[in-house]
Amino acid sequence: MSLHNSSTAYGLISKLLHWVIALAIFAQIGIALCMEYLSGPVVAKLYFVHKSIGLTMVFLSVIWLVWRFTQKKPPYLAGMSRWQKWLATCVHDLMSALVFIMAFSGWFMSTASGYIPSFWGWFKMAAPVMKSKMIAGVCDDIHGICAWILCGLILLHILAVVKHVMVNRDGPLRRMM
Repeated sequence: MSLHNSSTAYGLISKLLHWVIALAIFAQIGIALCMEYLSGPVVAKLYFVHKSIGLTMVFLSVIWLVWRFTQKKPPYLAGMSRWQKWLATCVHDLMSALVFIMAFSGWFMSTASGYIPSFWGWFKMAAPVMKSKMIAGVCDDIHGICAWILCGLILLHILAVVKHVMVNRDGPLRRMM
């Protein structure tokens, strides 16, 4: 398997970035839900992990963005109509943008709130924003709205994959495995 994408298949790096980012997103959703409903010292640990994964997502998002624009994209599956290709492109692009926006808005929110996030306990990473309740509030709103939209798009993405695997049987999952 090639590291780079070809005109017919995704390469190893694209596949790894896809699955690592997907797993990180699912972990972030689970952790965020736990932070909402739990209390006590465990919540501080969850915030630490959530922020550390979030900072990891900042790095991965930048790497993914550079990789995406330097690689060929394999063609759509045979038999997809124009509207399906358009919708797939919109969903993928919007999910990518939302992951990027969420990673940065979370980082900015934490810094603006006066809580400089620690990258897995190795070092602190302040975002280039000043401490400000207003900035923190705006970033919190952006982060939350994007989270709900991203969850809906992920569901749509998964449903499309299930349709292609179970109904069309045209193998989109094999392309990303």
